[in-house]
Amino acid sequence: MITQKEYNVAKQGQRELHYLFNILNYKFQKVDEISGVVLGASFAIDATSDIRRTATVTLTPDNPDYYKAQSGSKIWADKYIQIYVGIKNLRSNEDEIVYTNMGIYMINNPSQVFNSTDNTITLNLLDLMAKMTGQRNGYLDGVEYQIKRDSNIRDAIIAILKECGFDKYVIQIEKEDYQKTQNDIAVDATGTYYDLLTELNAINANYQMYFDLDGVFHYEKIPDGQNEQNMVDDDLWAYVYISHETSISYEDIKNHIIVLGKTHDITYYSSDTPYANGVYSAKIAELTALQKGTVIGFTSKVDASNAKLKLNELGTYPIKNENGSIPSLKKDTYYVLEYADSYWKFLGEITPKGVAIEDNPDSPYYVGGSFGDVKIVLSGSDYDNISSDDLARQRAEWELYTRCKIYDNVTMECVPVYWLDVNWVISITFPNETQTRQYIVKKIDINGSVDGQQMVTLMRYYPFYEK
Repeated sequence: MITQKEYNVAKQGQRELHYLFNILNYKFQKVDEISGVVLGASFAIDATSDIRRTATVTLTPDNPDYYKAQSGSKIWADKYIQIYVGIKNLRSNEDEIVYTNMGIYMINNPSQVFNSTDNTITLNLLDLMAKMTGQRNGYLDGVEYQIKRDSNIRDAIIAILKECGFDKYVIQIEKEDYQKTQNDIAVDATGTYYDLLTELNAINANYQMYFDLDGVFHYEKIPDGQNEQNMVDDDLWAYVYISHETSISYEDIKNHIIVLGKTHDITYYSSDTPYANGVYSAKIAELTALQKGTVIGFTSKVDASNAKLKLNELGTYPIKNENGSIPSLKKDTYYVLEYADSYWKFLGEITPKGVAIEDNPDSPYYVGGSFGDVKIVLSGSDYDNISSDDLARQRAEWELYTRCKIYDNVTMECVPVYWLDVNWVISITFPNETQTRQYIVKKIDINGSVDGQQMVTLMRYYPFYEK
């Protein structure tokens, strides 16, 4: 969290910049530092990128030999670099420099220029996710890697992090969201640990994963509530705002979402399933015992709600969604159930399907209005992790939220606010506007020179709501 001093120096009209470069080992212990004159620096933060933070720094070192890219040097591949940007506090009677942590990075491809006029080193830096994406490391050991169905998502993430040498993490899964994998997850021998994390992240679509400024891995929900805290408001923008440009993209707006999950491969099917007194009676000769995870298929001959299913003589159990709600079954429809200890978990049709439609007449993108019905069908890839109609419905509602809101983006130019971060909710009243609006920060590009600017990509923020 930012300090009051960091906030105060961000308002200064004049700035004197300083840099600190700490060299860390893979245990995050400081072992050295880089000294020299910084000729240029840039930072990029992108909430939509695998590698969230990148940086490029060019400097003239105090001792050129000490910075050669060779084993044992300061910039060898076995080191991390932690960068701090400092602003001199002009209101202080002392020569106080207020530093802001810009993150911990891996060194990607250092280069050195040495001639009669130049003696510089340029460091291209990637955040720690590069250790799992394959960009610097992270490929599997040449064999297919599997995470079994019903595995605890948190435990699976922790196991992957430990394989990659990380033991600092914050994993927060809300109780109303999925805690377990919905089916087997497999990544082939040419894949990476990040591919596995991506598959796990896709189960709860409105979650993010990233490394924070101190090298701690996070898996948590993207801000989407009704009462998110404003991290920055007009009190600061009045000092640093330069200009902005607004654009609206109709191409990305979809107001009718259809999500298709992975088609179930059914081994056990009841060909004749009569219904009477609220109970389906299924006959499957091959099944002589019920085990958790047993999946069966049958065709409903009637419309039914609050139904139960009796399989052979193995007991009669209710049909429920995983969250405890009661599904309605339709006549002449093929359904899939999974036994889950004392009840049959309703997976839906043979191919899980979820639909979400913008049916609010007050919305400019109402399907019955002038915008029309603009449909998109989503399937394959991440959607193959969806194993039930309920999960498909939740995913469709999230997709509707992300694809069918006022899709106006703002690119704002300002004096660098080094501690600003992506997926923060901010508020601002732009010039020539009277209304203060909320935005979520999606991308930041910083020119780290004394007279550099910062470009901030903002997306209009609308709280996600469940119908």
